[in-house]
Amino acid sequence: MYSINHEDPFLPTGHPLLSKVAEPVSLEEIYTEAFKRLIFEMKNLGNTEQQHKTKFVLMGLAATQIGIMKRIILVDVGADGKGEVSDLRAYINPKIISYSEEESTWYEGCYSLRGYAGIIKRPDTVVITALNEDGVEIKETHSGYVGRIFQHETDHLDGKMLVCRVHDHKNLHRITNDDMYEYRNKQKWRQWKNHASKDEYETLKKSLLP
Repeated sequence: MYSINHEDPFLPTGHPLLSKVAEPVSLEEIYTEAFKRLIFEMKNLGNTEQQHKTKFVLMGLAATQIGIMKRIILVDVGADGKGEVSDLRAYINPKIISYSEEESTWYEGCYSLRGYAGIIKRPDTVVITALNEDGVEIKETHSGYVGRIFQHETDHLDGKMLVCRVHDHKNLHRITNDDMYEYRNKQKWRQWKNHASKDEYETLKKSLLP
């Protein structure tokens, strides 16, 4: 019912499923063994990816990024935007029901857009509703980098990539695994000079629009 390619789980940039809107999960699904196994495998994948502290660290994951067209996300509610993670949780059918007026700008990376990070302004605080792994409805408020993760991952569920939120080619940065310590841990993203050209940015953005 749910199939993850464990050898190469992440869909490549430009895959048509990444621009599709995911389907809600029913309560009946949540209680099945197949669904529980899916959540286990998603968390296992997330925890494995979080081990590489000097490279890209998985802060969140949408099921659509691994080819599962269901409204499921993982969010590490202990993430700080500087590589620290501690508490990866699953949220089913998440909805953002409130955004703060206050906004801030930070970098965002994405496993579905390897080789780039985007500098994006988003609301500082969000209120979310979702179902937990037991099918119980929850309501939470998240601020700072964690609030940003929720916005990034729910974008994925609606077929939107981070490049669609970047409004200037100079804010689409080229980065590699070897860059991550300087870029993230030392906050060099604020002065990063290796950015996409205008043509590169426009072509990429056009190709990834829903």
